[in-house]
Amino acid sequence: MQKIKINFTGSLLFCFSLAAMPLLTACPPPPGPVIALPPGSDPKTPDGNSDTKTGEIKEKQPNGGEEGQTQPDTQTQPGGDEPLGQNGQLSSADRFAELLQSYDKATSGEKESLAEQLVEFVDSELASNELRKHYEEQKESGRKGFPMGLLGFKLAKTLYHIRDYEQAEQVAKDLPTLAPEDSWSARGAEVIAMIEARLTTNKKAVGVLLPLSGRHKLYGEKALAAIQILFAAYPDIKLVIEDSAGDPVVAAAAVEKMVLNDHVIAIIGPLTNQPSRQAAQKADELEVPIILLAFQEGLPEIGPFVFRNALTAAQQAKAIGDLAFNRLGYNRFAILHPRTSFGRNIAYSFWDEIDAHDGEVRAIESYPADESNFQPYIKKMVGRYYVDARSEYWTEFYAIKAQKLPAHRESALLEKAVRALPPVIDFDAIFIPDYNKPIGLIAPALAFEDIILTRDKKELERIRKATGRHNLKPVTLFGNSQWNSPETVRRGQRNVENAIFVDNFYLENPDKIVLDFVQSFRNLQHTDPGNTEAQAYDSAAYLADIITKKAPGSRAEMREEMVNYQNFKGVTGLKGFDKDGEGKRELFYFVIKNQAIKLLDDEDLPPPKGQ
Repeated sequence: MQKIKINFTGSLLFCFSLAAMPLLTACPPPPGPVIALPPGSDPKTPDGNSDTKTGEIKEKQPNGGEEGQTQPDTQTQPGGDEPLGQNGQLSSADRFAELLQSYDKATSGEKESLAEQLVEFVDSELASNELRKHYEEQKESGRKGFPMGLLGFKLAKTLYHIRDYEQAEQVAKDLPTLAPEDSWSARGAEVIAMIEARLTTNKKAVGVLLPLSGRHKLYGEKALAAIQILFAAYPDIKLVIEDSAGDPVVAAAAVEKMVLNDHVIAIIGPLTNQPSRQAAQKADELEVPIILLAFQEGLPEIGPFVFRNALTAAQQAKAIGDLAFNRLGYNRFAILHPRTSFGRNIAYSFWDEIDAHDGEVRAIESYPADESNFQPYIKKMVGRYYVDARSEYWTEFYAIKAQKLPAHRESALLEKAVRALPPVIDFDAIFIPDYNKPIGLIAPALAFEDIILTRDKKELERIRKATGRHNLKPVTLFGNSQWNSPETVRRGQRNVENAIFVDNFYLENPDKIVLDFVQSFRNLQHTDPGNTEAQAYDSAAYLADIITKKAPGSRAEMREEMVNYQNFKGVTGLKGFDKDGEGKRELFYFVIKNQAIKLLDDEDLPPPKGQ
């Protein structure tokens, strides 16, 4: 008898027998729209323009744009190729020529107003390529005075921002000759000073950008303490400490200050996602290496000077996937995750790992971050929610109806039939990326729905006798680094026994560098360090190693050394950074055994599937 189980992103679960198809009636409608999938399509992406992971659906239009957008209607001048622009207006080249001609013909009283129009036009309408064209044309024509200072200053700043410092400096130096009495020409010195400040590097100055005020102040202060512990051993390296205040704008401004005023060779921080994004964009613009401590996906892709030392969702998902497929032989999974940005991110990262190994996601459910009743979600995972999609239910239903019992007795028997439905457990493991409080509620709810979590032989025998189910198949619980807390064990109790999770740092690590760091942190802060503090410490140690051993003379050299240094040994397993700026690290596997968290040994592993 063939069993089919389809889960549409947690909205609706069908579980039925093909042999019982004539008995099926319509299931209750899901809370959202149901998307009919064409044959052979991926249920995660029903068509080329839709992704049910994100819920975004874009309609492609015949003109190449998206729904609600129209393409610009440009016109062409009669007899020529120069576009008039939108609505028949003059092109920017013609508009500039017209304004310049009017300025040249104007009286001295009219020139001030026309000069203001030219400044506004150059600021708001000239693209960088047009600006360069007009500057070079006017310079070649031998023009002196206004607007050469304006064009030259704007061009020099544009060249500065695209990192063509040599050309920017040359244009700025030419301004006093081209427009000696123009106030814009005098501002060319600003560009020259910016170039000098930007290229000046204090080879032994490191910036630290953390939230030292605002709601993340405590985390920032603890991360700073870890960094200061490391640099206490390097008194010749100067720390330039700035407060991001958890504000993206403040963070970007702090990066600029540390480069232009303090001339740091590299920066550590920020901690949180949005300030990290803005700081990374500014750091890449200023070409200063920055090691972010935020885990949001996509940050290192901002540019070549952006690095990230944080345990990401993708790294954890890959580690769990490697264990599940390569060591345990699992290939069918359920996922139960919080409906948060991180929850979705890590759940879909694990889904990607399953796809990469040709495995199957048999059920996936998500719940609100503040959920306290997990029974409905688990019932959907095991086919006990939409019971009228179960052939066994209809068999009992018709048998009870045939007895023509009084209504109250019939109702009682139907309820009993629902409760007696066995769970459909067609997965080897359940991935639950959440922290201890929800886990303490989820684990017993799984057991209540007859999902076997224990591997104790006596307990399994007791369950066989009590349920009459002889082919019991224990399910493994997988978790992420948030499981690494004694609270997980306290709340989950025997229901989390044998659960496996990953992390990059643990206090009991016997390695001397870890022991020294943990003791130093405890002495200074009177508390234990966590992942964030350990990652901040490793980032500081990594930079200190390069500064003292390789002595890079510029930020560009510092970046190259950071890419090439691959044999670092950190307290979080950090080894170095890959070509994209992502931290390379070895993760640790942990298991809950005898109501305690310990490193996973081979003897702790459940037997491979099929054994």
